[in-house]
Formats: sequence, C-alpha cells, structure tokens
Amino acid sequence: MRRRREEHAAELDAREAQGSLLLDWAPGECQVDFGQADFRVRGVVTRGHFLVVAFPHSNVGLAQIFWGGSA
Repeated sequence: MRRRREEHAAELDAREAQGSLLLDWAPGECQVDFGQADFRVRGVVTRGHFLVVAFPHSNVGLAQIFWGGSA
C-alpha cells in the first residue's frame, strides 16, 4: 500500500504540473449562475432572466426562466 500511495501521489503531482486538477465534489455541493438571455417563444424573441443550479457530484442540473426582473 505504501508503494501504491507514493505512486498515486506522484501521478497527482504530475497532473498538477501539467495544469490539470482532479475535481472532487461532495454530495450536496452546488454551483449557481444567473443572467439574461434572449428566448424565442412562439416566434417572438423575448429577453428573460435565468437561474441555473448544477450539482456536480450527481451531474444533475436545474434551470428556471423568469420573464420579469422580480420573483
């Protein structure tokens, strides 16, 4: 086990030296983003506000569009 742990640590160091990191997300952690976008609804382009919540551990994402600026 000691040898394998050392090999694994060396692999992680090599990845970090190349600029890539191993991403690990705990269950329940999320990322949230919001903004505005143009949506085509029944042929009419309308500006809407959106909220996106992503749960990277389970790879689930939820989105909601709001047509007004207030909830």
